[in-house]
Amino acid sequence: MTLRSKTALLMALVVALGVAASGFFSLSLFHRSLRRSILQGAESLASSNAKTIDRYLDEALQDTEAIAAQLPRRLLQGRDNAGLANYLRQQKKLFPKFENGLFILTPPGDLFADYPVHSELHGKNFAFREYYQRAMQERRVVIGKPYVSARTGQLVLTFTAPLWGQDKELLGLLSCSVQLASPRALGGITQRRFGDTGYVYVYDSSRLMILHPQAQRIGKRDVPVGANLLYDRALQGFEGAGETVNSLGVAMLVAFSRIEGLDWVVAAQLPAAEAFAPLRMAKIKGLWVLLASAALAAGIGALAIRRVTLPLARLQQAAEQLSVDAPEVVFSATGNPDETLADLERTYAGGEIGGLAKTLREQQQRLAKSLGALRDAAQNWEQTFNSVRDAIFVVDKKYRIQRLNRAARELFQLPGDEAIGTPCYRLIHGSDQPPDFCPGRLTLASGRPGQVELTDSCLPGVFEETTTMLHEGGDGEPAVVHLLKDLTQLKASEAQVKRLAYYDSLTGLPNRALFMDRLVASLNACRDGERPAAVLFVDLDQFKGVNDTLGHSAGDQLLQVVARRLEGCLRQSDVVARFGGDEFVISVSNLGPEGQVGEIAGKLLKVLAQPMELGGEHINCSASIGIALFPQDGKDAETLIKHADVAMYQTKAMGRNGFQFFSEEMERQARENRRLAQVEDHGEGEVSR
Repeated sequence: MTLRSKTALLMALVVALGVAASGFFSLSLFHRSLRRSILQGAESLASSNAKTIDRYLDEALQDTEAIAAQLPRRLLQGRDNAGLANYLRQQKKLFPKFENGLFILTPPGDLFADYPVHSELHGKNFAFREYYQRAMQERRVVIGKPYVSARTGQLVLTFTAPLWGQDKELLGLLSCSVQLASPRALGGITQRRFGDTGYVYVYDSSRLMILHPQAQRIGKRDVPVGANLLYDRALQGFEGAGETVNSLGVAMLVAFSRIEGLDWVVAAQLPAAEAFAPLRMAKIKGLWVLLASAALAAGIGALAIRRVTLPLARLQQAAEQLSVDAPEVVFSATGNPDETLADLERTYAGGEIGGLAKTLREQQQRLAKSLGALRDAAQNWEQTFNSVRDAIFVVDKKYRIQRLNRAARELFQLPGDEAIGTPCYRLIHGSDQPPDFCPGRLTLASGRPGQVELTDSCLPGVFEETTTMLHEGGDGEPAVVHLLKDLTQLKASEAQVKRLAYYDSLTGLPNRALFMDRLVASLNACRDGERPAAVLFVDLDQFKGVNDTLGHSAGDQLLQVVARRLEGCLRQSDVVARFGGDEFVISVSNLGPEGQVGEIAGKLLKVLAQPMELGGEHINCSASIGIALFPQDGKDAETLIKHADVAMYQTKAMGRNGFQFFSEEMERQARENRRLAQVEDHGEGEVSR
C-alpha cells in the first residue's frame, strides 16, 4: 500500500474518530442538558401545582371560616332547620366551589341541616368521620382527609368549623364539602399535560390517589409499596426530581413537591421514552453523518495527498542536489545565508521549496539576532544584579552559595570566587549547621517564600532575610534565592520615634501618655490579684526661684538630677514619669503594709534633700508629695492621679517638704476652695460692671 493510500485511509479514520468523538460528546451533553431541563420543568410544574392546591385549600378554609362566622346563632339555638337550610343555600350561591354541599352537625355529630337538602340523612350520626373527630379535638376549623362520598361516589374533601355561642359553648359544626375532581375544585390540575403524555397526580400518606388524569384511579390505593421507589421516598419526605419506574413498569422522569401543612404529595411525570425521543433521533442522524464524513474524507484525502506529495518529490530532488553540491550546511555567525539555501530559494522561488529555503534563511538571521540580544540581556541583567543595594545570593539544596551580587560580596567581605560553594549559614550565623528557623530550609521544604528578621547573626547590624524558590538552578536542580535587607537604620529610626512619642525629652522619663498606659496595666494586675497599689504626686518646692535666680539651664539640670534620684529610689516594677514643669508622678504596685508607702515617700524626701551643685551654686531641694491608695482612694488611673494631686496641694498648704495621704476631707476642702474662688471672681466681676 502506497503512502498516498495510507494517508487517505488515515485521514478518513481521523475524521471518523473526530466526528464520532465530537458526536458522542455532543450527545452526552445533549442527554444531560435534556434530562436536566425536563427534570427542572417537572420540578417547576410540581411546585406550581402544589402552590395552586395550597392556595385553593387556604381560600376554601377561609371561606368556611367566613360562612361559620356569619351564620346566625339564633337559628342554631332555635333549632330553625328551614332557616339554616335557607342560609346554607345563600352561601352555596356565593361559594359555588362547595359543590358537594354544606351541612350542619349537632355537637354529638347528628346531621341537623344541609343544602342541597337530603332529608333522608337528617338525624344520621356522622361522628365516625375523621373531620368531625379532628374538629372536636382541635376545636378549630380543619381540613379533613379525602374520602369517597357514599352519596355521590366522588372523592370529596370536607372543611369543618366549630360554631360557638356567646358563652363559648359549642352549638354545632359547619361542614363545607368539595368534589376534588370537579372543575370548580382541583379537577383542572388533572387536565394539565407535561409534554404529550406526561401528567400531574396527587396522593397522600395513606397512598390514596387524590387526583389523577385517569378518573378510575381516583380514590384508590393501587400503588403497592416497593413498586415505585421515588413514589415511596416522597412519602418519607423527599422533594425533588429523578428517574424511576412506576407501578406499571414504565420508566419515568418525575418530580415531587409536598403541600405545606398536609400529607399530600404532588407529582409531575413524563415517560422517559417521550423525554429522550429527540436523543434517539439525534443518534441515528449522527451515525449517518459519521458514515458520510468518513467517505467524504477518504475521497478528498486521496485527491489532496496527491497534490501535496508533488512538492515533496521536488524537495527530495533538491535535497539530493544539496547533498551532492553541499554535504554540510553551515550557518555563519554574521547571519549570512549559506550558498545552498540561496540556490534553493532562487530555484524554487514562489514554490513550497523556495518558501521553505527563504524561511530557513530568515530564521537563521533571526536566530543570530536573538543570540546577540540574549548576550546583551545577560550583560544588562548582570549589571542590574550587581547594582541592587541589597545583598542577593543563590544557594543550592545543600545551602551552598552558587551566585551572589556585589552587595553580597561586600557584606560577606569575601571575593566572589571564595564565597562560591561556601555554606550560607556559615557566613550569616557563623555556624556549621543551618539553624531551625532558617528561611531557606523552610522554602526548600515547602516551596513557599520565607522571611525572618536576623537579630543574632554575624552580620554587622540587623537584617531581614527573604527567600524565594528557584525551580531551575544553575545545574537544573531546585535552588533558593536569598535577599538580605539592612534594617539597622530603620530600627534605629523606629526606636527614636518611639522614644520621642513616649518619653520626656529633658529627663528621659516616661511622659504622661506612657505613664497612663503602664498605670492602667498595673491597676488591672493589682485588681485581678486583689493587691494594693499607690500613686504619688511629687511637686518640687520653690522651683520657680531656681529658674529666676540661676536661670532655666540650671532649672533643667535640677529636673534631670531629681529624675535620676527618683529612679534610684524605686523598684524595677515601679514607674516614675514627668507630667510637666516640676511635677513628677510615681506608680507603686505590689505593696505590703500601708506604712510601706509612707516609707517610700520619706525615702524620696530624704534623697531629694541631699545638696546638689547647679551652675556653681550649692542648693538644697525639697518636695511636696501627695499619696492616693488603690483601691480605697480610687479604682481607676484618672481618679488616683486627681486625688494624689489634691493630697499634694494639702502638703503645700501645711508647709511643704512632706507628704500627705488623700482623705475625703481634703476633697471637700478643695471643692469649697474652688467654690469660694468662683464666688470671689464673680464678685469682682460685679464690681467691675
